[in-house]
Amino acid sequence: MGFSFLRWPPKHFGGFLFSEIKLTFKRFILVKKLWFLFLLATCRFFSQGGLYNFQLLNVPENALQAAMGGNNFLLLRDIILYSGSSEATISEKMHGQLGVFFGDYVTNLHFFGLKYAYNFENIGTTSYGFRFFNYGKFKGYDEFGNSTGSFFANDFLFHAGISRNLPEDTNFRLGIRCNAVYSKYHDVWAIALTANIGAHYRINALTDISVNALNVGAVLKDYYQNNVPSSRLPSDVVVSFGHKLKKAPIRFLWNYHQLLKWKQRYQSPLDTGTKTLTFSNEKKQDTSKFRKIMIGAGSVFENFLRHIVLGLEFDFSKNFKFYLGFNYKRQQEMMLLERRGMNWLSFGFLINTKRFTFSYSYNQMGFAGRSNQLGISMPLWFRRKDNS
Repeated sequence: MGFSFLRWPPKHFGGFLFSEIKLTFKRFILVKKLWFLFLLATCRFFSQGGLYNFQLLNVPENALQAAMGGNNFLLLRDIILYSGSSEATISEKMHGQLGVFFGDYVTNLHFFGLKYAYNFENIGTTSYGFRFFNYGKFKGYDEFGNSTGSFFANDFLFHAGISRNLPEDTNFRLGIRCNAVYSKYHDVWAIALTANIGAHYRINALTDISVNALNVGAVLKDYYQNNVPSSRLPSDVVVSFGHKLKKAPIRFLWNYHQLLKWKQRYQSPLDTGTKTLTFSNEKKQDTSKFRKIMIGAGSVFENFLRHIVLGLEFDFSKNFKFYLGFNYKRQQEMMLLERRGMNWLSFGFLINTKRFTFSYSYNQMGFAGRSNQLGISMPLWFRRKDNS
């Protein structure tokens, strides 16, 4: 007892140090396992050949996701309108909220969706939703030009998921969502089951990071069974990073999508910097200054930009926020040689009141049309008081 002052480390210091090392080790093991799961799951489906179908899965789920260039996997808030394709953005503060989403996509395409969140104590926060995408009414004809009547083309999506914080670290949140997709065009139909797996980590009050594997699954029933390549899902792995300026109401959002597929360049038949235009013998050069800069910088950097989607959040107040999105890949794929347009830019806003929350977004989708999305959320009457 006389030599107790020589004991090192002290009892309390040793316990604190051991708990911190144990917590850090658990985080490392968990992140390593999650990363391995993402790679294992997505590599399996990215390696398949065929065409992408079920493009409903690529359409932004709500106005705020669309306003930030089509990707939002970071904003973990208390309003269900912020929740996108990542289940990790569903929080217990959304308990009892119902979100309604609707809008138009390019020309006469329309979509509608519902999402509801319910929190179970000691289990996690669950969400349930439905999405409907209508491509319009078409007139059918056979190979001889005879009318076969009119038909509709529709996609349906039902989803349910759960998310929760780690018991050891409330800044680390995990989420998984299962999707059932049904697609019917005229007399052909297809069914697919997919999953979205997400992890969100809040480094501090200003900085967040997340990793999400989207649309990982399988096609259970294809449109055609014989003599047609098997379709595959638009799977994606997205790494997101966000940071808010300390002395300004601005948050920067950075998304790197298609992590497992480097080449993102699509060579359009009309993009003829060195090719001949279709149905013409005249060669037309793209002489825009921006194009020359991109060629001079190299195809590697240009391809890297196609992976990046940037977003800005202007947090003017609790009741009003404004959003901007920059999507370089969309700009390159939808531009014309004669006109570049503003396809890369999207914007939107959110208005919050005591009774409901309203959101809106605008996206220029090439010169053929645009997309407008609206969202409304409200608490249901049976929402628990302790979560309000």
